[in-house]
Amino acid sequence: MDFDAQASAYDKRTGFPDTAVGPIVAAICDLLPGVGEAVLMELGAGTGTLGAVLASKAGTYLGMDLSSAMLSQVTTSAGSPPGMNRLVGDASTAWPVQSGVVQCFFTSRALHLFDLDNVCSELYRTADPAGATFLVGRVERDPDSLQTLLRREMRRHLREAGYRAHDGHRAWERLAATLREWHGQMLPPRTAVQWQRCRSPAQMLSAWEGKPGLAGLTLPARTKVSVLSRVRDWAINRYNNLDKPCEMQESYVLQGITFNTSAHKE
Repeated sequence: MDFDAQASAYDKRTGFPDTAVGPIVAAICDLLPGVGEAVLMELGAGTGTLGAVLASKAGTYLGMDLSSAMLSQVTTSAGSPPGMNRLVGDASTAWPVQSGVVQCFFTSRALHLFDLDNVCSELYRTADPAGATFLVGRVERDPDSLQTLLRREMRRHLREAGYRAHDGHRAWERLAATLREWHGQMLPPRTAVQWQRCRSPAQMLSAWEGKPGLAGLTLPARTKVSVLSRVRDWAINRYNNLDKPCEMQESYVLQGITFNTSAHKE
């Protein structure tokens, strides 16, 4: 998926409310004791919505993203946030980080886009042998919310077209299963913050039309048009008025696991 083309509009389409960033960062730091002295690596750092703040909390912050255009969006009125080290790199290939130096790993709404075999291999290489923590953050919505229902319908039509959408929950379960083999201990899930969002079916469909792909997949243009056309027809039948706003409650949930590669090697 080409994120360079999405960089300038990414936060407008998927960004957090301004009031959510502080509670999310506070919850991350609460789950990472000693983060002020640690090396924290964010995989898929994107436009740095969270990373710009995390950089001021961690001993050393490393924000890695495949898209240099996304990373270039990380600015403040005074320029680049102090302490924010930006790395252009692909989480699905070798990471530009020394071995055995990272105590904290974090990714937000991106794990499903990575090659998990490579992620596990690089975690094993780059994690501090004395112990490390991996946190993943995601947005959860009510199962009957507009976005959940539209997304479910879109994924159904992708399957019918022969494509399997990426699934963040499934990716986390697979990663956690591997880290449990490394003496991993699961952390209790943490809901960092909740907020209300108001969107119409037309807004949702327009946002998807503006993406280079769907559900983390790169698709032929004709397939994408066909899938979204069928989702639009479904939405018309269900909601009648595609411009009618729908209220949705969204929650940002953190899950994590501590692990120890040195114990696993023994």
